[in-house]
Amino acid sequence: AGKHVFIEKPVCFSLQEMDAMLTAQRKVGTVAQAGYMKVHDPAFQFAKREVDTMDSYRFVQINHLHPNNSLHLSQFDVERFNDVSPDAFKPASAAREKAQAEAIGDVLSQAGLESDVQNKAARVFYLLAGSMIHDIYSLRVMLGSPSEVMSAEVWSDGRGVSIVFAYPNGARCVATWVDLPDLWDFKETLEIYGDNKRVIVSYPTGFSRGILSEVTIHGIDTDGTTYSKTPAIEWESAFVRELRHFHACITEDETCYTSLESARNDIA
Repeated sequence: AGKHVFIEKPVCFSLQEMDAMLTAQRKVGTVAQAGYMKVHDPAFQFAKREVDTMDSYRFVQINHLHPNNSLHLSQFDVERFNDVSPDAFKPASAAREKAQAEAIGDVLSQAGLESDVQNKAARVFYLLAGSMIHDIYSLRVMLGSPSEVMSAEVWSDGRGVSIVFAYPNGARCVATWVDLPDLWDFKETLEIYGDNKRVIVSYPTGFSRGILSEVTIHGIDTDGTTYSKTPAIEWESAFVRELRHFHACITEDETCYTSLESARNDIA
């Protein structure tokens, strides 16, 4: 339709969907920005500058400990309505099922997996797409795409996943997402470890207002002194920054930091 589009994560579920979207965007030359707010976070961008100065990195760790969203939603006055007909949701449901089949359906059926395994695989697929996608795109923007998936384990009846990624320089990343439904304390960290520097980013829940992300840096000075610092982070919402960036891409031809094309790497 020739419109600029801001697309929340995940932008889609299958590469077929993604390529159709990219084809439409290129045809009209509009801005298509993925809603990847965490890489617009001042803490992430501070950490990125620190990591870029590191000689190398040896180990990366992601911990995403996720409580039930209802715990956080209970802090807000949320109004729910039932004035939309159930039939209105059917096209979206059908499209979602089609995308799931495109993304993982053939793999599951060819492997002859039992239905309970298929259900767990589908659950983890949506877990990766809906929540751990934040960790996947942040990792890619910070360090580039991994060269290989060394292992992946689904556990806790599909409510936990642990993945080991390999990087071209030989480093490993251990990434874990786990559902802890009754625990209030949301925890999400991205930790990069080198021989003489560590950079750790800690995010608050996305439902928070006025709670900043944090960066902790451990290192060794040129004189051999070990130090630890937690620098002050700019007081600005990552959600606000990504919308300002979207506006700048449209009005000032700024290069899109979270373009639809770059998001294809995460869907892949």
